[in-house]
Amino acid sequence: MLKTLLLAGAILHATCPKIEVFDIDLGKVTKTTSSSKQIQEEVLVWLKSINGIDDKVKFEPPPHGMVIKMPLSPP
Repeated sequence: MLKTLLLAGAILHATCPKIEVFDIDLGKVTKTTSSSKQIQEEVLVWLKSINGIDDKVKFEPPPHGMVIKMPLSPP
């Protein structure tokens, strides 16, 4: 039974990528949570709303705040 639970946990981990919240002030990941199909669908809506790239804008990480990493599953 333990092997079954470990295998199920490994499969769940592989199929549900982790979302990480990085605190710029602390310089480390402060929260990790599982993604879901609903979250992935919402992120895709955000990405599809992008209608172009402005080459005049330069990305500079903010001096304070949070950065959220949301891996997406292949389509």
